[in-house]
Amino acid sequence: MRNRTILVTGGAGFIGSHIVDRLISEDYRVRVIDNLSTGRIENLKHLEDNPNLEIIKGDLKNEQDTKEAVKGIDTVSHGF
Repeated sequence: MRNRTILVTGGAGFIGSHIVDRLISEDYRVRVIDNLSTGRIENLKHLEDNPNLEIIKGDLKNEQDTKEAVKGIDTVSHGF
């Protein structure tokens, strides 16, 4: 199960970044999509060199951003 890729929406926010931390610590591959309207990229800075993390600055209201974000994803978690 650990080879699954999980999308965390709002992953740069306070709650979302903690979800990302936990998933990365358990060896999941994680993709974050966040429009950074309230989230802060600094919340993920300590993971920027982690090969299991991909960050997309995008908005789920944008169809193209959403298509890119969900490609190859096994599970979605909403980070608020």
